[in-house]
Amino acid sequence: MPGISQPRPARASTLGIYLSTYTTPAAFPGEVWNALRQNERAANVLLPQALSALHEERTASEQFWITCKTAHSPHEKPQLEFILSCTEWHMGTYPVFLVSTLPSSSLTPAFLAPRVAMLASELRECVPSRRVYSIFAPAPLAKAFAQAWTNVAGVKLEENPYYAARFSHCSKGTHVGRTQTAPADMIYNLRLACEDDVSQVAALCKGFASDSVSRLFYNYLQKFIQPQEPFVLDEEGALKEATYLIANQFAWVHEVIHNGKSELACLVATTRNSERVHTISKVYTPPAWRKRGCAERLVRHVCQ
Repeated sequence: MPGISQPRPARASTLGIYLSTYTTPAAFPGEVWNALRQNERAANVLLPQALSALHEERTASEQFWITCKTAHSPHEKPQLEFILSCTEWHMGTYPVFLVSTLPSSSLTPAFLAPRVAMLASELRECVPSRRVYSIFAPAPLAKAFAQAWTNVAGVKLEENPYYAARFSHCSKGTHVGRTQTAPADMIYNLRLACEDDVSQVAALCKGFASDSVSRLFYNYLQKFIQPQEPFVLDEEGALKEATYLIANQFAWVHEVIHNGKSELACLVATTRNSERVHTISKVYTPPAWRKRGCAERLVRHVCQ
């Protein structure tokens, strides 16, 4: 079929570690899809990316997925342990994402070292060093891979992580539908954003990016990526992202009627969605509307 390429031959080490590289998720074997779906929350970035890429037409050189398996004895079938993605979307290039199928207690420095070294070397054969500007993964895995990448690519590792997040989740069984009261003078509406909101949503997207990116990191990124790439949004990029979010019904807004005018007081974006997991990937309240419960009110509504 057009656009479907075969994986590169698996590479093996004397440690029983095997790597396979794919340029399209259409070539994934069943065990990769099974691993992603069995770890759907942990793979809340990589799985939606792969599902989306199944329906897109891109050249084979633009995107890569690398799997790492280990056979712990000569007679044992190799077990899939890590999946790496280096992909693109409509806004440009994604960071590198790494998913592990193992419990966090297994991610010791000694266990990770040979595997991330092989993953970094394989990725370096696929992309130039400047393509890898950020790594997203559980902390031990992200740190280990970042160090391995500096070794094979000869780039400097930033001392302070740009971004750190804690992962939380809820389900129908655990979500608490608490009604949050609003100030008496606040008339509000919680809803999906529509086309008429595009300019305000763009401003909120730009505000989110500005709050997220420190000036130091912004200057660092400019050595490697263009302003329209992830993390950094100019007005054109913000409008592009807002249009995308609204068209795909990924943008939820907290509308406030203030002094007879409608204003968007908060934005929540749900951009990474698979069969059983939807991810809130962006929450932003502009300074003028903070401390009024807008973010909590909208997040509760979106979760419900």
